[in-house]
Amino acid sequence: MPPDTFYQLLRLLLFIILYGFIGVVIWTIWQDIKSTRQLINLSLSAKGTLIETSTDHYHTVTPVTSVGRSSGNTVILQDTTVSMQHALITRRDAMWWLEDLESRNGTQLNSQPVNNPTVISNGDIITIGRYNFNFKE
Repeated sequence: MPPDTFYQLLRLLLFIILYGFIGVVIWTIWQDIKSTRQLINLSLSAKGTLIETSTDHYHTVTPVTSVGRSSGNTVILQDTTVSMQHALITRRDAMWWLEDLESRNGTQLNSQPVNNPTVISNGDIITIGRYNFNFKE
C-alpha cells in the first residue's frame, strides 16, 4: 500500500472518530437538557393538598402557597388565631417546605414549632392557629 493511500485512510479514520465523538457529546448534552426540563416541569406542576382534620375541607397547595387571613393569600383562613400572613408553603429541590412568617400564634408541624423553613412530607400535620391540616402530596 503506497504511503499516500495509507495517510488518506488514516485521515478518514480520524475524521470519522472526531465527528463521532462530537456527535456523542452533543447527544449526551441534549439528553441532559431533556431530563432537566422534565424535572423542572415536574417540580413546577407538583400539587399538594391541605385537608382540614375537623371538616375534611381541602385546599390545593401549589409550588408557592401563602396561608393567612388576608385576601391576598392562596389559602384564606378567617379566624383571629391566624395572622394576616401566617405561613408559606413552597416547593424547592423536589421537596415541600413550610415556613412560619413570624405569625403571632406560630405554626406547628407534627406538634413541633416551626422556627425555620422545614421540609414537610405526606401525612404531616400542620397547625395554623386553631386549624389542623393533614398534608398530602
